[in-house]
Amino acid sequence: MGLADTLARLGYVVLWPRSERLEAGVADFEEPDVFGEAFEFLEGLEGIDDKRISYVGFSVGSSIMLVSASGEQIADRVRSLVFFGGYFDMREYLADLASGTVRFHGREIGWRPAEGALNHAKEIFATKNIEAALFEAGDRQEAEAILNGISESERRELARFDPKQNIRGLKTYVFILHDKSDTYVPYFESIKLDSAIPEKDKKTFLLINLFEHVQPRREFSPQILGELSRIWLFLYRVFAYL
Repeated sequence: MGLADTLARLGYVVLWPRSERLEAGVADFEEPDVFGEAFEFLEGLEGIDDKRISYVGFSVGSSIMLVSASGEQIADRVRSLVFFGGYFDMREYLADLASGTVRFHGREIGWRPAEGALNHAKEIFATKNIEAALFEAGDRQEAEAILNGISESERRELARFDPKQNIRGLKTYVFILHDKSDTYVPYFESIKLDSAIPEKDKKTFLLINLFEHVQPRREFSPQILGELSRIWLFLYRVFAYL
């Protein structure tokens, strides 16, 4: 909410949509339609420049926003999307969480996911009644085998929240930001998104070493000074485009 308040003070109209289910404490993904309906609500407000409505997403929320922005009902009208710390490939991300590894360009790389990320994923799987044995997998091969074996209905349900399976409809400019030490979503997910948008004039991509997932680090080091200049340039481009 702090960022929303800051943007509002700068003169932006900010809307933070949230479904009643999530407000009630149900562990689940936000529905892409919630963001689409919020977008159309803003379009109808008096005094709003309906040609300059953008999405700003954090963590998993940025992934759901990408799905929403790719939907045919609004894809032509979304000004831009800020994608900060999200996942691109749902299946790969779930295998990452379950196995503590990342597969990238044929290599398997060790990765230690945060306990909070694992627990939240388990809670969502329980809510959706999807095969929870995934998170008991002994290695990546077993995790992938479990994902390959889920039912067709479970596969369709996960696909609704999978940017990789929905990106064909994406037309907006995307600002991609990810921290290299992220323990909630591996930064390789943002590299995959960057690769999935071949047009260089449709994206800005920055890997940074400044955050703990999507929160600024508290400790200071000389390295931070260089990173601050890079994030400043990234944010300058964001606000210049908005």
